[in-house]
Amino acid sequence: MWYLCVFYHRLLDYRKAEVESLAELFGENGDHKGKKLEWKLPLHHHPDSPFHFVDLSSDDIARNIANRSILVKGMYELWGQGSDYEELEESIRNFPEERKSPYLQPGSSFKISVESFGKAISFQEQNERIQGLAYIPFKGQVNLKSPDHKFCLLETADYGLNNGLPPIAQRRIFFGPVGGADRKLIPTYQLKSRTYLGPTAMDAEMAFLMANQALATSGKLVFDPFVGTGSILVGAAHFGAMTMGADIDIRVVRDGRGPDCNVWSNFKQYGLPPPIALLRADNNLPPWRPGLKEGADIDIRVVRDGCGPDCNVWSNFKQYGLPPPIALLRADNNLPPWRPGLKEGADIDIRVVRDGRGPDCNVWSNFKQYGLPPPIALLRADNNLPPWRPGLKEGADIDIRVVRDGCGPDCNVWSNFKQYGLPPPIALLRADNNLPPWRPGLKEGADIDIRVVRDGRGPDCNVWSNFKQYGLPPPIALLRADNNLPPWRPGLKETLTLGWYVMVVALIVMFGATSSSMDYHLQLHC
Repeated sequence: MWYLCVFYHRLLDYRKAEVESLAELFGENGDHKGKKLEWKLPLHHHPDSPFHFVDLSSDDIARNIANRSILVKGMYELWGQGSDYEELEESIRNFPEERKSPYLQPGSSFKISVESFGKAISFQEQNERIQGLAYIPFKGQVNLKSPDHKFCLLETADYGLNNGLPPIAQRRIFFGPVGGADRKLIPTYQLKSRTYLGPTAMDAEMAFLMANQALATSGKLVFDPFVGTGSILVGAAHFGAMTMGADIDIRVVRDGRGPDCNVWSNFKQYGLPPPIALLRADNNLPPWRPGLKEGADIDIRVVRDGCGPDCNVWSNFKQYGLPPPIALLRADNNLPPWRPGLKEGADIDIRVVRDGRGPDCNVWSNFKQYGLPPPIALLRADNNLPPWRPGLKEGADIDIRVVRDGCGPDCNVWSNFKQYGLPPPIALLRADNNLPPWRPGLKEGADIDIRVVRDGRGPDCNVWSNFKQYGLPPPIALLRADNNLPPWRPGLKETLTLGWYVMVVALIVMFGATSSSMDYHLQLHC
């Protein structure tokens, strides 16, 4: 169906491109994404004219485009057009009654406005033109403030008048119901009222226009590699997109002009969700490139170096032909990466990882919301004591559901190793940082048959119940281990140096040594 699209007479090169992007966003092209819309000009109009006809599939799509667009003044289902008012009347009378009927019902309200392009029409002339439409059988009530239906009578200038365009051979008059754009966004987000500005801050109108052409909406991630004061991301966040940015100037990203005047405060000013992360990055060396020399995570050696140039985090993705991570952050648990005034990278507080705000509002629920597979593990990590260090003194908090259950018997940590024909982990420990995994009374462990170690024949018939039967202290740990790959083998890359202390303590317990002799032996080996 053909609609009359009336543009604001500005940014002429962007007008059609914005409408085509929004048509794709609202599903106009169906499975044929990227297909161009069909356009045509009214009779005798110049290509720069604000009046264009566009072919759209439904009123809803036309209305959605008009409501969100920045450069569309109105989108009209054209009831009639003509070079004079007699021709307009004939055209309106010939428009199908079934299309007009829903707008003319009793009990509905309406409003008619008169607009012109290239000339001014006085208030008296506007009233005269509205009275001239009496042949349209409106049965509802007039409501100028909040009508159910809005109609517009548009009139172009007469031949020879200076309207900023090449002369038009004759004037055109259009009439029909309208869906209009929300230009209130522009004054609301105008730069002169924004908290934090820089010399290159993007104008609000251009920022929203770019967000529209980028199809920004809920569930999308918008990344600005030259984030500056965040103007483009503010526009994207207004339309519901998640945002992320980078800038080469660390002072802009990290400090701004103070704790209440920075990129973060711009989002707070408008009640928008803040960016997921702001990275200090040179666009010539983007943070997702292979061979990244500067990165961040809980252990900078792991992120940046790995075991060598061909044995690191990036090579794991390259091995399977997967796109590399957008960024790897060096994490400090006391300085989370989303804080205002970011000074260095960070990881996640144990309360965030483990609890969130409840069983349905946490890290895991974020993945569930978008239908994504959950993380294999979330570690509570102190950057000064990385969880893979020699001489581990404390553990890492792993969700027991992930370690033990995963998404089912064939969708868990173990199945990931089985998928690629890799040897399974020596052990997966459910670790609480306040209760290290080598403590007496440990209730969870592993062996070559995980069912034997973990389950036995029930809660009262298992390895642990045998120790309980004789009043003996339970094992410090039970490892799921393959005897061909014992956990104390030479060349083991990840281990606990406390393993020898564990063996000593076990021998002492076995032969009934006193607590004082245990202390002595522990001191001797420490």
